Amino acid sequence: MHKNKNLELFNNLINILEEKENNILFLTKEKINKNISATLKDWCRLHSFNYISINNSHIINCEDNFYLLLNNGINIVGDEEIIIEECGSSDNYGILKIKKIEKPFITSSKKLYKFIRDIKKELESTFVERIKLEDFLYCNELDKYCLLCSLKNSLDGYKNEIREVKISVINLFFGKSPYLFKGNEINTIKELMLLRRGLNGTVFNNYNWEKIKWKNRNYFKD
Repeated sequence: MHKNKNLELFNNLINILEEKENNILFLTKEKINKNISATLKDWCRLHSFNYISINNSHIINCEDNFYLLLNNGINIVGDEEIIIEECGSSDNYGILKIKKIEKPFITSSKKLYKFIRDIKKELESTFVERIKLEDFLYCNELDKYCLLCSLKNSLDGYKNEIREVKISVINLFFGKSPYLFKGNEINTIKELMLLRRGLNGTVFNNYNWEKIKWKNRNYFKD
């Protein structure tokens, strides 16, 4: 019964957001995200839920349950392992139940080693523009450091195209890009495209600038 009540409330939230969609069509992604945040805060206050904003991503907390709100116009990239199930969707919005995630506290060399190992694996398969240390969270249930951030473009499988790119997780601790090519930092997909062109005279053919609907679950890498 409790679960069904939450599903009804989430459908109510999605309907509210859809009704406001026409008013935010011509806003920038950043302003759209702020509008969503304001609506979500009011809704959570009304229904006694907790609202959590992490890395520009919107999370609803109810007791020990956590839900991630998605918008088709807002780029989001994260680890698919944190997803539990789908809890509602519409043309422009979706809600996923996720495992509990939190800001990591790296207080020992053992935790630092694990962080570097987990994050390096993430970065070897996914390129995220202007990625920062705070874009990574910790999931106790998975015992894993995970990626979750919004408002950033990303590209999966880039290593298949440019094998020469090296990963330096330590760079994140100094505010630098972890993606390196012959010692030089790579911060954007445009830079990757130029690098690809320089290597063999062609451009990327697998990067799609169009938004991918969350129903296809391409917001999250495999």
